[in-house]
Amino acid sequence: VRTENINHRKALSKLNKKKKDLEDQEAHARENSQTVGLNVYEGVQEATELQALIQKTRMPLVKTSVSFCICAEDLDTMRRNTNSLISIYREMMIELVRPYGDQFLLFNEFIPGSRRYVNDYIHFMEPGVLAAGMFGATQDLGDNIGFYIGTTGILNKAVYMTPSLAATNTVANQKTSALSVAVTGSTGSGKSFGTNLIVYLAVLGGAQTLIVDPKGGATRS
Repeated sequence: VRTENINHRKALSKLNKKKKDLEDQEAHARENSQTVGLNVYEGVQEATELQALIQKTRMPLVKTSVSFCICAEDLDTMRRNTNSLISIYREMMIELVRPYGDQFLLFNEFIPGSRRYVNDYIHFMEPGVLAAGMFGATQDLGDNIGFYIGTTGILNKAVYMTPSLAATNTVANQKTSALSVAVTGSTGSGKSFGTNLIVYLAVLGGAQTLIVDPKGGATRS
Protein backbone atom coordinates (compact mmCIF):
# COMPACT_ATOMS: atom_id res chain seq x y z
CA VAL A 1 0.00 0.00 0.00
CA ARG A 2 1.57 3.27 -1.11
CA THR A 3 0.07 6.49 0.20
CA GLU A 4 0.58 10.21 -0.26
CA ASN A 5 -1.12 12.80 1.92
CA ILE A 6 -3.00 15.62 0.14
CA ASN A 7 -4.02 18.62 2.26
CA HIS A 8 -7.65 19.71 2.21
CA ARG A 9 -7.09 22.67 -0.16
CA LYS A 10 -5.48 20.53 -2.85
CA ALA A 11 -8.07 17.82 -2.19
CA LEU A 12 -10.93 20.28 -2.81
CA SER A 13 -9.25 21.47 -6.02
CA LYS A 14 -8.90 17.90 -7.32
CA LEU A 15 -12.50 17.11 -6.37
CA ASN A 16 -13.76 20.20 -8.20
CA LYS A 17 -11.92 19.15 -11.37
CA LYS A 18 -13.20 15.57 -11.12
CA LYS A 19 -16.75 16.77 -10.50
CA LYS A 20 -16.61 19.10 -13.51
CA ASP A 21 -15.33 16.28 -15.72
CA LEU A 22 -18.24 14.05 -14.66
CA GLU A 23 -20.76 16.86 -15.15
CA ASP A 24 -19.33 17.50 -18.65
CA GLN A 25 -19.78 13.81 -19.47
CA GLU A 26 -23.36 13.99 -18.24
CA ALA A 27 -24.09 17.14 -20.28
CA HIS A 28 -22.46 15.70 -23.41
CA ALA A 29 -24.53 12.52 -23.19
CA ARG A 30 -27.76 14.49 -22.84
CA GLU A 31 -26.93 16.78 -25.76
CA ASN A 32 -26.47 13.72 -27.96
CA SER A 33 -29.60 11.99 -26.61
CA GLN A 34 -27.51 9.26 -25.07
CA THR A 35 -28.11 7.42 -21.82
CA VAL A 36 -25.98 8.66 -18.98
CA GLY A 37 -24.20 5.82 -17.20
CA LEU A 38 -25.09 5.09 -13.60
CA ASN A 39 -21.41 5.38 -12.66
CA VAL A 40 -21.47 9.04 -13.78
CA TYR A 41 -24.46 9.89 -11.56
CA GLU A 42 -22.89 8.06 -8.62
CA GLY A 43 -19.56 9.76 -9.23
CA VAL A 44 -21.11 13.23 -9.13
CA GLN A 45 -23.02 12.40 -5.96
CA GLU A 46 -19.96 10.93 -4.22
CA ALA A 47 -17.81 13.90 -5.23
CA THR A 48 -20.41 16.33 -3.89
CA GLU A 49 -20.72 14.50 -0.57
CA LEU A 50 -16.95 14.20 -0.16
CA GLN A 51 -16.51 17.86 -1.06
CA ALA A 52 -18.97 18.89 1.66
CA LEU A 53 -17.26 16.62 4.19
CA ILE A 54 -13.79 18.04 3.48
CA GLN A 55 -15.08 21.62 3.68
CA LYS A 56 -16.64 20.86 7.06
CA THR A 57 -13.86 18.81 8.66
CA ARG A 58 -10.83 20.18 6.72
CA MET A 59 -9.51 16.63 6.59
CA PRO A 60 -6.95 15.60 3.95
CA LEU A 61 -7.29 12.95 1.28
CA VAL A 62 -4.91 10.03 0.84
CA LYS A 63 -3.59 9.28 -2.64
CA THR A 64 -3.44 5.50 -2.50
CA SER A 65 -2.36 2.62 -4.70
CA VAL A 66 -2.60 -1.01 -3.60
CA SER A 67 -0.69 -3.92 -5.12
CA PHE A 68 -0.53 -7.62 -4.22
CA CYS A 69 2.53 -9.82 -4.70
CA ILE A 70 1.74 -13.54 -4.85
CA CYS A 71 4.38 -16.26 -4.72
CA ALA A 72 4.17 -20.04 -5.01
CA GLU A 73 6.37 -23.08 -5.60
CA ASP A 74 5.25 -23.42 -9.22
CA LEU A 75 3.46 -21.39 -11.89
CA ASP A 76 0.17 -23.34 -11.77
CA THR A 77 -0.16 -22.87 -8.02
CA MET A 78 0.60 -19.18 -8.33
CA ARG A 79 -2.11 -18.77 -10.98
CA ARG A 80 -4.64 -20.61 -8.80
CA ASN A 81 -3.76 -18.45 -5.82
CA THR A 82 -4.10 -15.33 -7.96
CA ASN A 83 -7.54 -16.34 -9.23
CA SER A 84 -8.63 -17.17 -5.67
CA LEU A 85 -7.56 -13.73 -4.45
CA ILE A 86 -9.44 -12.03 -7.30
CA SER A 87 -12.57 -14.06 -6.48
CA ILE A 88 -12.40 -13.22 -2.76
CA TYR A 89 -12.23 -9.49 -3.42
CA ARG A 90 -14.88 -9.66 -6.13
CA GLU A 91 -17.31 -11.02 -3.54
CA MET A 92 -16.59 -7.86 -1.51
CA MET A 93 -17.40 -5.71 -4.57
CA ILE A 94 -13.73 -4.84 -5.08
CA GLU A 95 -12.35 -5.51 -8.55
CA LEU A 96 -8.70 -6.55 -8.85
CA VAL A 97 -6.91 -6.41 -12.20
CA ARG A 98 -3.82 -8.21 -13.46
CA PRO A 99 -2.14 -5.90 -16.01
CA TYR A 100 0.31 -8.05 -17.95
CA GLY A 101 2.30 -5.10 -19.27
CA ASP A 102 2.94 -3.70 -15.78
CA GLN A 103 3.97 -6.88 -13.96
CA PHE A 104 7.69 -6.07 -13.85
CA LEU A 105 7.13 -2.47 -12.70
CA LEU A 106 4.62 -3.55 -10.04
CA PHE A 107 7.02 -6.20 -8.79
CA ASN A 108 9.73 -3.54 -8.44
CA GLU A 109 7.42 -1.62 -6.10
CA PHE A 110 7.88 -4.41 -3.55
CA ILE A 111 11.62 -3.80 -3.30
CA PRO A 112 12.31 -2.05 0.03
CA GLY A 113 12.87 1.65 -0.48
CA SER A 114 11.42 1.71 -4.00
CA ARG A 115 8.84 4.20 -5.25
CA ARG A 116 5.51 3.99 -7.05
CA TYR A 117 6.16 3.06 -10.69
CA VAL A 118 2.57 2.59 -11.94
CA ASN A 119 0.13 5.52 -11.65
CA ASP A 120 -2.83 3.96 -13.47
CA TYR A 121 -4.51 2.48 -10.38
CA ILE A 122 -4.54 5.38 -7.94
CA HIS A 123 -7.53 6.00 -5.66
CA PHE A 124 -8.22 9.05 -3.53
CA MET A 125 -9.52 7.96 -0.13
CA GLU A 126 -10.58 9.43 3.16
CA PRO A 127 -8.08 8.58 5.92
CA GLY A 128 -10.77 6.60 7.73
CA VAL A 129 -11.49 4.44 4.68
CA LEU A 130 -7.82 3.55 4.34
CA ALA A 131 -7.49 2.82 8.05
CA ALA A 132 -10.58 0.60 8.03
CA GLY A 133 -8.98 -1.59 5.38
CA MET A 134 -5.88 -2.33 7.42
CA PHE A 135 -5.27 -5.70 9.06
CA GLY A 136 -6.89 -5.89 12.48
CA ALA A 137 -8.92 -2.69 12.04
CA THR A 138 -12.06 -2.52 14.13
CA GLN A 139 -14.68 -0.02 15.20
CA ASP A 140 -14.96 -1.60 18.66
CA LEU A 141 -13.39 0.27 21.55
CA GLY A 142 -13.46 -0.28 25.29
CA ASP A 143 -15.24 -2.96 27.32
CA ASN A 144 -18.75 -4.33 26.86
CA ILE A 145 -19.65 -3.27 30.39
CA GLY A 146 -18.46 -0.68 32.88
CA PHE A 147 -18.31 3.08 33.31
CA TYR A 148 -19.09 5.45 30.44
CA ILE A 149 -15.93 7.40 29.53
CA GLY A 150 -16.73 8.97 26.14
CA THR A 151 -17.59 8.30 22.48
CA THR A 152 -15.75 7.15 19.37
CA GLY A 153 -15.87 10.52 17.62
CA ILE A 154 -17.56 10.56 14.19
CA LEU A 155 -19.55 7.38 14.86
CA ASN A 156 -20.55 8.79 18.26
CA LYS A 157 -20.57 5.28 19.73
CA ALA A 158 -20.50 5.04 23.53
CA VAL A 159 -17.30 3.67 25.08
CA TYR A 160 -17.36 1.86 28.41
CA MET A 161 -14.50 0.78 30.64
CA THR A 162 -14.09 -1.53 33.62
CA PRO A 163 -10.68 -0.65 35.15
CA SER A 164 -10.32 -3.99 36.97
CA LEU A 165 -11.33 -6.21 34.05
CA ALA A 166 -7.89 -6.70 32.48
CA ALA A 167 -6.38 -7.87 35.79
CA THR A 168 -8.95 -10.66 36.20
CA ASN A 169 -7.65 -12.52 33.14
CA THR A 170 -11.19 -13.77 32.46
CA VAL A 171 -11.93 -11.91 29.22
CA ALA A 172 -12.71 -14.13 26.23
CA ASN A 173 -9.82 -14.30 23.73
CA GLN A 174 -7.71 -12.08 25.98
CA LYS A 175 -4.14 -11.91 24.69
CA THR A 176 -2.49 -10.21 27.65
CA SER A 177 -3.16 -9.22 31.24
CA ALA A 178 -0.71 -6.28 31.20
CA LEU A 179 -2.10 -3.29 33.07
CA SER A 180 0.09 -0.64 31.43
CA VAL A 181 -1.72 2.32 29.85
CA ALA A 182 -0.38 4.99 27.48
CA VAL A 183 -2.29 8.27 27.16
CA THR A 184 -1.18 10.40 24.18
CA GLY A 185 -2.44 13.50 22.43
CA SER A 186 -1.77 17.15 21.70
CA THR A 187 -1.62 19.86 24.36
CA GLY A 188 -5.02 20.60 25.85
CA SER A 189 -6.71 17.56 24.30
CA GLY A 190 -7.75 16.10 27.67
CA LYS A 191 -4.98 13.65 28.58
CA SER A 192 -4.86 14.61 32.25
CA PHE A 193 -8.63 14.78 32.52
CA GLY A 194 -9.01 11.33 30.96
CA THR A 195 -6.35 9.83 33.22
CA ASN A 196 -7.96 11.37 36.30
CA LEU A 197 -11.33 10.01 35.23
CA ILE A 198 -9.95 6.47 34.92
CA VAL A 199 -8.28 6.75 38.31
CA TYR A 200 -11.48 8.09 39.88
CA LEU A 201 -13.55 5.28 38.38
CA ALA A 202 -11.01 2.71 39.58
CA VAL A 203 -11.34 4.07 43.12
CA LEU A 204 -15.12 3.81 42.88
CA GLY A 205 -14.61 0.18 41.92
CA GLY A 206 -12.59 -0.51 45.07
CA ALA A 207 -9.04 0.10 43.85
CA GLN A 208 -6.31 1.92 45.76
CA THR A 209 -4.32 4.54 43.84
CA LEU A 210 -1.01 6.36 44.17
CA ILE A 211 -0.51 9.38 41.89
CA VAL A 212 3.01 10.65 41.15
CA ASP A 213 2.43 14.01 39.45
CA PRO A 214 5.65 16.08 39.09
CA LYS A 215 4.06 18.56 36.65
CA GLY A 216 0.87 19.10 38.62
CA GLY A 217 -1.40 18.12 35.75
CA ALA A 218 -3.64 16.01 37.95
CA THR A 219 -4.43 18.86 40.30
CA ARG A 220 -5.03 21.38 37.49
CA SER A 221 -7.52 19.14 35.65
